Amino acid sequence: MKYEEKLRLLKEKYLNIFLETREKVEEELSASQPLFCCCGKLATGLHERYCAKFQKKVDMKTVERLEQLVVDNNPVLYRYSVSYHIHNGKRPIDYEVYTEIIEAISIKEAYQIALLRATTPGTLSEFPVTIYKKDIKRAK
Repeated sequence: MKYEEKLRLLKEKYLNIFLETREKVEEELSASQPLFCCCGKLATGLHERYCAKFQKKVDMKTVERLEQLVVDNNPVLYRYSVSYHIHNGKRPIDYEVYTEIIEAISIKEAYQIALLRATTPGTLSEFPVTIYKKDIKRAK
């Protein structure tokens, strides 16, 4: 798989992880060149933001770090147990717990999938649903 394909796939499927990693890489590269940019000009924050060579280098390092997500287009998925608290009464203590297994690449993505399922009408319940991050755990 070529660099451009990997970059496109990361941006399409794993945007949050890609952006977080890219920000870290950009900070590290910026700190590693205190005076001059990789293109030879004076390295200021404004220059680095618009320098094509610097941005390309940041993208390449980001793709390198996230390579395991796009190897053969088969990302490593983990199983997470998610508990939904379905409020079926007027009192806060009237609820039932529904648990399911979600496959995702991180707890953050599992939480986002669970939120989407909980807020989509007709998927879980017609009653309000609450998800607590502490109730998302790696399944065995």
